Amino acid sequence: MGYPLDGMVDGVSVYVPNTVKVPASISLTIGPNTAILFEDEVGLEVKGVLSVQGEAGAPGQFTSNKEGGSKSVGDWKGISIVSTPYMKSVSG
Repeated sequence: MGYPLDGMVDGVSVYVPNTVKVPASISLTIGPNTAILFEDEVGLEVKGVLSVQGEAGAPGQFTSNKEGGSKSVGDWKGISIVSTPYMKSVSG
């Protein structure tokens, strides 16, 4: 079970201890210079809209909560894009 999330996250670091779900009717926007830090075996499930508005030198970042040198592939579950009848495109 995950926690529903919507709105704007901008310019901060956000610790995510449990899987987060973006329901079909919701938009989540990650602004520039924002880090989303996931605990082990935790991820993001998107049925709604996920928009990442990073900029050169101020990216939106999704990563493990582990310290820099101890991060490795598979630390967190990643981002799952779940197709719905309302899904129009994935771009980036």
